[in-house]
Amino acid sequence: MAPAKHSGIGKAQSKEKRTMMLNQENIKKGKGFPITVPTETVSVETRFGVYEFTPQNTVVMPQGLVGFADHQLFGLANLPEPAPEDFKLLQSLAELPLSFIVMPASPAQAPIGPADVEEACTAAGIQPDKAVFLFVVTIRPKSDGVGIEMTTNLRAPIIFDPQTRLARQHVLSNSQYPLRHPIEKWDGEA
Repeated sequence: MAPAKHSGIGKAQSKEKRTMMLNQENIKKGKGFPITVPTETVSVETRFGVYEFTPQNTVVMPQGLVGFADHQLFGLANLPEPAPEDFKLLQSLAELPLSFIVMPASPAQAPIGPADVEEACTAAGIQPDKAVFLFVVTIRPKSDGVGIEMTTNLRAPIIFDPQTRLARQHVLSNSQYPLRHPIEKWDGEA
């Protein structure tokens, strides 16, 4: 049986590519330029099935993620049902097994204080009114073996500008935010 196709972005290898040239302000934020991004829709086999990614769903992270600095090109897509609509797939387009589940939030909806939103946006070089925060989600079995436990990392959000497709993960200086904040949304249980 063929895997279902989902709308999104990316494959590490496409026939046509273009070099994304970034301005000097963006270059000082990261390394590894120029970064090559797909110019056409490409298909990627992910752990959730086959996804089709377009350049409009590409996320360029010049500094990569914490622990994954060499991974600078990702695709962002909806997850298949029964996942809640507010969960997204952040799929590496260079290392296909590497992917993350993320929860997007506007700066006003982000579960962090206004001063910390400002700090993160400033560090990312993204204006707060253009920013989308992506919080990495972890799903694991509960300690008693019954059900699942979902947490999100509030300490190191990814700040993303949907217009420029640039993003940066920032570790907040405020240590009040946990690395494993419980999510109590799915079926009303944590």
